[in-house]
Amino acid sequence: MGSFSGANADLEVMGRDADAFDKAYLDEVTSGRAVTQPNIWQASEVDRILRGYIDQAWAGTMSAEDALTQADAEIQAILDEQP
Repeated sequence: MGSFSGANADLEVMGRDADAFDKAYLDEVTSGRAVTQPNIWQASEVDRILRGYIDQAWAGTMSAEDALTQADAEIQAILDEQP
């Protein structure tokens, strides 16, 4: 699987012959419910933090609520550094 475009012209063409997987993607993107990842300098660091806390919640070493609270605090500190 490759990547999907978010350009309106591409979405229109994709919709013509969309299978169930592509249709679900198109529905989310065109409805406005899908949100892109923010374009920030530390995107890989944010991803690492979030994945680390999700892993801890999955492993049962941390509750989901605590994991998300901790991730939010660390990620917000990074976002606050943005110009």
